[in-house]
Amino acid sequence: MLSRLIHNLTDFVIGQFGVLSEEFVSEMMDRLADEIERRLAMRYEFRYVLVDPQTWQLESRRLYSQLAEAQKDAGTICRVGILLVERTA
Repeated sequence: MLSRLIHNLTDFVIGQFGVLSEEFVSEMMDRLADEIERRLAMRYEFRYVLVDPQTWQLESRRLYSQLAEAQKDAGTICRVGILLVERTA
């Protein structure tokens, strides 16, 4: 889930710490994404929503519990947004 976001930061990290190899940074970013996702999952439940790419409005009131299902319904018309819902005891 977070891999795409984290990997978009790879060039930034290489630029800031120019001595790091791209392979090392990529591996580090994979571990970072996994750890962030694990920690978020301990505190939040992930839900997915459909978003209109033109207006950025929610396309429906439905919350999806599975990313694949949201992606299927989104097709080529909508984007899939991630909603973090805080877990209750």
